[in-house]
Amino acid sequence: LLAFLDARIVPGGPFVLERIGAGPRVRAAPLVLTGEGKLDAQSLFGKGPVALARAAKAEGKPVVAICGSWDPKLFGALRAAGITEVRALTDSVPREQAMREAAELIAKASEAAVRGWSVGRSPGGARRRGSGT
Repeated sequence: LLAFLDARIVPGGPFVLERIGAGPRVRAAPLVLTGEGKLDAQSLFGKGPVALARAAKAEGKPVVAICGSWDPKLFGALRAAGITEVRALTDSVPREQAMREAAELIAKASEAAVRGWSVGRSPGGARRRGSGT
């Protein structure tokens, strides 16, 4: 494709955000929720949730990432990318249960994130969830 169709390689996250018109939505939102199966080192290299967090950070919006699991050692890098809070399903239940009950657990985590933000606990400081900090 590069050789014959004048194609180009671009990072996936920003490309998708542009195509779905995320910019105006982020600007209008008081809080941004994003998610991924596993937040890990690969997430920092152009994946959608971190691309969205970077766009939200540029607009001064808090971001809560809801994920199946994550690598807490990356919290500093995730925070630098704009993620102010991480809520991982596996922080509260075993992996197998998280996979079986994903829809319900994601809904509960989303509700808790919005509730926490609405009472003023989330937007200022970044926090890790489920790890005692």
